[in-house]
Amino acid sequence: MDQLTKFLVKELVDGKSVTAIYGGGFKPPTKGHFDLVKTTLKDFPEIDKFIIYVGSGVRDGIGQEQSLEIWGLYKEILGKKIEIIPSSAPIGDILRYAKTHPDDEVYFVIGYREGRQDDIEDISSRTKGVEEKYPNIKIKVITTTNGDMSGTNARKSIGDKEKFFTYLPDEVPPGEKEEVYNIVSKSLLKEHSMGNSIDLKSQIDRLTQHMIDKGYNIEPLPALEFIDDDITNAEKFLGKTAYYDPINKSITLYTHGRHPKDIARSYAHEM
Repeated sequence: MDQLTKFLVKELVDGKSVTAIYGGGFKPPTKGHFDLVKTTLKDFPEIDKFIIYVGSGVRDGIGQEQSLEIWGLYKEILGKKIEIIPSSAPIGDILRYAKTHPDDEVYFVIGYREGRQDDIEDISSRTKGVEEKYPNIKIKVITTTNGDMSGTNARKSIGDKEKFFTYLPDEVPPGEKEEVYNIVSKSLLKEHSMGNSIDLKSQIDRLTQHMIDKGYNIEPLPALEFIDDDITNAEKFLGKTAYYDPINKSITLYTHGRHPKDIARSYAHEM
């Protein structure tokens, strides 16, 4: 696109600063995430700044720290407009940015993988009423063609390096693909060594017996329920860790992404 065309496009947004924002968990950032950013920058050359909010939480050992590190590698390719920012609530931070920057034109960037009904539902829930409530926000849905491209499938391929590489951007050099693979595989290994080798339930049984031996008034013992797959809750900074239900006399423990020792602390607190 020549300079005159860029100038005319810029005039269409009334000379306002244009900030595109993309938020998610990115565990890990894949070719699909990279291509979405690249396509957005190409299709909307008026963008002055592109913020990527990287969510917290841990999935199969891959946390925010690893996601930020990988996005840092991608940024070198995507260019100087990119800003990578850690976030405890990416969608909330997009809306807060729009609210605190009323003079900016804010492009709320969201991806749609062709043929994925779940993406349509996700877009609908995330963007419902947003443009009405925030006049400076414009929803930009970016379509990609590979419906199987996801962080979940990338994580499943760890252990098969060549397959994992297919989930990384074509533009990433071989040496840096090795670096990304090392980041995620080491994280997965750490997760297994820290958590999966510990029998949490037997440790809780031992802790409970210790309470009984010390004479604590905890009997009859409450029922115990583990919630292992609540990823949305795990990504919230103030998400639930555990609670006691006095009516049903039960303790519920949220375990996703947490070390067994931390979960045991929650159990002890509820007891």
